[in-house]
Amino acid sequence: MPSRLNTSGATGVTYRKSRKKWQAQMSVGNKLRYLGSFETKEAAIAARRNAERKIFGEFAYSKRPIL
Repeated sequence: MPSRLNTSGATGVTYRKSRKKWQAQMSVGNKLRYLGSFETKEAAIAARRNAERKIFGEFAYSKRPIL
């Protein structure tokens, strides 16, 4: 369950008011990886999920609901 402070509803996806874009990021081995800025929330979520599959392979968490 996402934190109550999470406005996007998706882990690693935030809205940047100053840039008016959605941003995707994730932590891997105590390092934050910036995945990019996107026009839509759906594109940012897709980027995050693709990065999870690429990095974690079959161990990627796939039981999260798709927003």
